[in-house]
Amino acid sequence: MLLKLHYLIMCQENPSRLVLKEFMFKGDFKAIIIDVSGSWLANGWNPAARWEIARLFNFNYKVLEKKHLVNYQSYQYETMSFNRYVELLSFGQRNPVPMVTLSDIVRSKLYSNKAVLNYLKRLKYQYGIQIIAVNNSSQLSNDLPYPISFLKGFVDFFISPSKNENDLAVEVGLTRALQATKLYPWEVICFDNRINVIDKAIGLGLKVVLHEELNRTKLLFKRYGIKVNI
Repeated sequence: MLLKLHYLIMCQENPSRLVLKEFMFKGDFKAIIIDVSGSWLANGWNPAARWEIARLFNFNYKVLEKKHLVNYQSYQYETMSFNRYVELLSFGQRNPVPMVTLSDIVRSKLYSNKAVLNYLKRLKYQYGIQIIAVNNSSQLSNDLPYPISFLKGFVDFFISPSKNENDLAVEVGLTRALQATKLYPWEVICFDNRINVIDKAIGLGLKVVLHEELNRTKLLFKRYGIKVNI
């Protein structure tokens, strides 16, 4: 069938403003590419959030950050519980903080974007589409907020650098993700909140959804005729 595709492009009169341009292609919506090392997924739990916690509880930020870097990947791979991870964050700090209080704050930061992932999950199962996750980092991103099991059963392909590669360029990651789908570019949506990623996706002929907040994202998907039945 014919789909009316809305591409976000830079407005020539004002390069800082994105505008929608329509193209017509024949094809169906069959896959979404998400960058799991991207800021849309991880911006709830980043150095700024940890700095905020350090200020709030009068923690030593360098100690807090070191504890995070040492222990976070164990939490991601579920060899360490969330409670143990939070406990280690406060270990060695001079000011004791109730674990319940610290856990609640850390959890609110970690899962600030869980609603977006759940929305994408519903899209997957309702439309029977592929989800391709791209990790451009040569090491698993320290800002990936969810345990790996959260992506199991949700992600069909996981694209990341090989052992001998450095970080992947955005275009390389997107190209490999597209190749994994074995689909045409216009059958695939790139979902991200960074203009540089969206720009590279457009250059490859992909559909795009520029994420800012969930309600606006739902509207952008509706323009592709995609609506989640809740």
